[in-house]
Amino acid sequence: MSGEQPTQSLSEPVVSPRSLDWSVVSPLFLSAAFYLTGLFAVLAPFPLLTLYFKRGRVWALVASVTNGILVGLLGGPVSFLIYLVMVLVLSWTLGEALNRKASVEVSSGLALLGMSLVAIILLFVSARIYHLDLLGLFRAQILDWAEKAGQPLVSDSKLFNPGDFDEWKRSVWIEFLPALGVTWIAMIWANVVLLIKSNPGGIRERFGLGPNFLSQWKAPEILVWPTIVAGAFLIADFGVASDVAWVVFELLMAIYVIHGLSVLSAVLDLWGVQGILRVIGYSCSLVLMFPLVLSLGFFDLWFDFRAKLGQS
Repeated sequence: MSGEQPTQSLSEPVVSPRSLDWSVVSPLFLSAAFYLTGLFAVLAPFPLLTLYFKRGRVWALVASVTNGILVGLLGGPVSFLIYLVMVLVLSWTLGEALNRKASVEVSSGLALLGMSLVAIILLFVSARIYHLDLLGLFRAQILDWAEKAGQPLVSDSKLFNPGDFDEWKRSVWIEFLPALGVTWIAMIWANVVLLIKSNPGGIRERFGLGPNFLSQWKAPEILVWPTIVAGAFLIADFGVASDVAWVVFELLMAIYVIHGLSVLSAVLDLWGVQGILRVIGYSCSLVLMFPLVLSLGFFDLWFDFRAKLGQS
């Protein structure tokens, strides 16, 4: 009938003008705010990713520019370069990969690869243009920090002799690289979790991800073999090969910790634990039972703990 009013499709969300404005405006500065606080820097990519999937590339590009300007003005050029690698590259690489229907694992791997490549390029460009060895300067700062932190142990106790202390300082520098990689993996994982949970633009339906995807996630089986090989190089000191193996081993262990958390998530689902109790469960497991979480992830390939818990 001509007098009937058109009805809105059930699949289209009802959005008020006020919420519409907030969903567009807040990402224009919220990412920079998260990053500059330091404490919530891990959440800095999330507003850009949300805007990307809700409003498209143009709005996400505008938000990237506005947040980048804010970080540059308030934090300085070095802070902006770190923001570029850890937030902008992560957001765009992850968003573009997911938008092209790449799997969560492939998308996360591409984001990590993109961050690494851009960081290497920035180090190379700074060395060529400004004649600065940023990596060498950074290494010198870390070793200087290790010297100051470890000196009381040398002077006030017999924990270190001079040779052992030099080796300890070297190990601190070697440990920095996998620590940085683990931090990047944690950032990628945290933002993937938030994306899937919040479901902006219906990405779960668009990419065929079930509501229990995170609690059922498993690390790719192929990662078992490089983990075993890297672990074998740690049995004895093979020089540089053992150092490289240590970096690879720690990065792979970070992935298996995520796998272990997914097993824990399935357990909490089985027990009906939600809300703040769930957050406490994750936190206590990581702080008090970290080896257990890691073991759950690594050995789940053979034992399938979730299936056994579901049957018990």
